[in-house]
Amino acid sequence: MNKKLTVIDSRGEVLSCVLSPARSYEEQLDELFKFGKSGGHHVSFDGRSVKAVDCFCQETLSDFPVLSLEDCDEEVRLSWCREEKRRGPIQDLHSHTYYSFCGKDRPEAIVEAAIAGGVELFGICDHNYGVGFGRKDAYKAPVDTVPLTYGKHALRRYFDHIDLIREKYADRIRILRGIEVATDAAIGKVILPEDADISFFDYCLIEHLDHESSNTSGDLFAFAERCGCHRVGVAHTDLFAFIGQKGEDPYRYFKRMAECNIFWEMNVSYDSIHKYREHPYMLRFFEDAEQQAIVRESGVRVSVGFDGHRVEDYRPDRVVAACHRLTAMGIKLAFEE
Repeated sequence: MNKKLTVIDSRGEVLSCVLSPARSYEEQLDELFKFGKSGGHHVSFDGRSVKAVDCFCQETLSDFPVLSLEDCDEEVRLSWCREEKRRGPIQDLHSHTYYSFCGKDRPEAIVEAAIAGGVELFGICDHNYGVGFGRKDAYKAPVDTVPLTYGKHALRRYFDHIDLIREKYADRIRILRGIEVATDAAIGKVILPEDADISFFDYCLIEHLDHESSNTSGDLFAFAERCGCHRVGVAHTDLFAFIGQKGEDPYRYFKRMAECNIFWEMNVSYDSIHKYREHPYMLRFFEDAEQQAIVRESGVRVSVGFDGHRVEDYRPDRVVAACHRLTAMGIKLAFEE
C-alpha cells in the first residue's frame, strides 16, 4: 500500500505527498525536490524529518519535520499538496525573563521574538524563587539569615508587570501570565513558601514532580489544588515513566488530569542553557503511537514550551513544528478553545 507523507515546511504550511513502498523513499523525495542526479544536493529521510542536504559541505538547506507517514489508497504523487487540517494555536507556554536567575532578557525582547517566529499564544512563567526573592544573594543566603518567605507584594508585582506586557502587545499576540513552581526541596530555597498565594496566575507549571525529594510527595493532584490556578501544567517530565513507577494505569491517570484541568508539557528546548540536549520523553512521545493514542483518548491537554532563557537561542520553528504535530495527532493543546 502507498504511503502518505505529511510534513511542515519552513513557513509552517502542512504539506503532503504520496510515496510508493516499491522504491526508496529518499529516491522519490529526490525527484520531488527535483534533485535527481544533479549531484549537488540530495534528500535525507529518517522518519522524523525530510532534509535537503548539500552533497559537498553536508549543510542542511531545508528541514521539514514529519507529522505522519500513513497507509493510503491514493496514487503515487511526487509533488507537495497543501493540507487543510484543524489547527490549534501556535503556542509557547514556557519562557523566562530576567526575573529568573538563569534568564537575562526583558519581557519585551522575548515577546518580540515570539511574534517574529509566528507564535500566537505566549506564556511567560519565571521561576517562583527568582520572582519571590528578587535577588540572588537573598536566595542563596542561609535560611537562618534570609528565611524561606517572599516579600508581601513580590508575586503580585511580577504578575502586574507581565499584565502590562500583555496589554501592550494585545493586538499582536495573546500573552498568558504564568509562573513555574519548583518542588525539589533538596535544591536550596527553591520550593514555594507555604503562605505564598499563586492562585491569581493564568496557570503554573510544576517541575521536579518525579524527583525523590519533591515536596509534592508524588501527589500531583493535591499539589495542583494547593497551587490554586485554574490551569496547571507538568513541565519537562516523563509522565509515562512516572505513572508506571506509581503502578497506576496511564489512561486513567491522564483522564483524571483532564478532569482537573492539568496539562502535560512537551518541552522542545534546544539551547545553550540546556547544553543543546533534547528531552528523551518528548522524542519518544512523538515516535510512540501507543502513547499518543492514550493521551488523545484520555482528553488531557498538551502544551508546547521552548523553555527559553536566552533570546538569541530561541528556536520558534521547533515550537511551530510541535504544535502542528500534536494537532495532526488529534490532541488538543492547552488553552485551545
